[in-house]
Amino acid sequence: HSLPTSRSEMHRWMEAFPQPGRGDSLPRLCPPDCPQVQCVEPYVARQADELSLEPAEIVNVLRKTSEGWCQGLRLADGHKGWFPAGHVREITNEHVRRRNLHERHRLLQAARQLQLSRAGVAI
Repeated sequence: HSLPTSRSEMHRWMEAFPQPGRGDSLPRLCPPDCPQVQCVEPYVARQADELSLEPAEIVNVLRKTSEGWCQGLRLADGHKGWFPAGHVREITNEHVRRRNLHERHRLLQAARQLQLSRAGVAI
């Protein structure tokens, strides 16, 4: 593979090969005010650092590039990756955004309780 030719490629390479001591530059949990988008056109990941999307999936946007790519965290399963901005539409309604974050929180709580019950820990 050749050297990165665009800013988005450079960011993707930096994410793929983190430098020792630098730590992860992006948090796994997005602050409540980060942009939220909904997939309107399916996208199949072509690279290991990309995120496949299905219509209606909700993603918190962590980073955007001038070349039309977004890095996001899918609410349903917490997977992180890059996707083309043209496949999503921003959710601007604050009520809908809060409801989506609340649903994510409920899913995480349920998954944690299931994990604890499988481990034999009393809840």
